[in-house]
Amino acid sequence: MYQFRSLQDRELASWTTKLLDYPFATREDIAGFRGKLIRLFGKPAFQSVNLGAAFEYVIEARDEERNVWILTAYEGPAGPALGGNQSNEGILAAARQLNQVLALTSPADYEETLWDEETGNKFIYGCKQGICYFRR
Repeated sequence: MYQFRSLQDRELASWTTKLLDYPFATREDIAGFRGKLIRLFGKPAFQSVNLGAAFEYVIEARDEERNVWILTAYEGPAGPALGGNQSNEGILAAARQLNQVLALTSPADYEETLWDEETGNKFIYGCKQGICYFRR
């Protein structure tokens, strides 16, 4: 069992890489990922209007024996993912547990506008009363 908390120090995430893709089937699921993170952790450590780098959370995972791992939850060019330093023993278990917590969390209400720098397209995504959307 892990306890998770959000950190604002992005330097802690400097050695992290993708551990797990966040399971999604639709663009609405991508919006839900961000809404769930907002519900659990509030404001991200980083956010932008760039579709390819929309946000990043730095999350501390602490187990019952006081071991600590640094995870990231972000939306990058390949979509939403959880990251961490793969050389830290036990980090994958912490990431899987965070994935399970996210699966059981209802998304917070929010709305963001993002730009695809490659195409110049604008996208609006968010969640309202548990219903998530992603539109142009």
